[in-house]
Amino acid sequence: NAVITKESYLYGTIGGAIIGGLAAWTFVPVVPAMLAAATAMFVEASEVRIADHHVDDNFTIPLVAGIVLWGLSYVIAL
Repeated sequence: NAVITKESYLYGTIGGAIIGGLAAWTFVPVVPAMLAAATAMFVEASEVRIADHHVDDNFTIPLVAGIVLWGLSYVIAL
């Protein structure tokens, strides 16, 4: 397995992005869904820290996905 961090593996991150994108596709078009899911999983794979405190991925994943979709709504009509 390709290790990204001590808690994240490349194949799990890719799988999570695919499954998350497919799930989001039920609500938004496929391209924005996949972009949001891939970006959110990339952030999940990295260890987000603020002032030496680990930020829980249950907070960062939906936040990042929402920000990506919000940003894409200005670029393309969702």
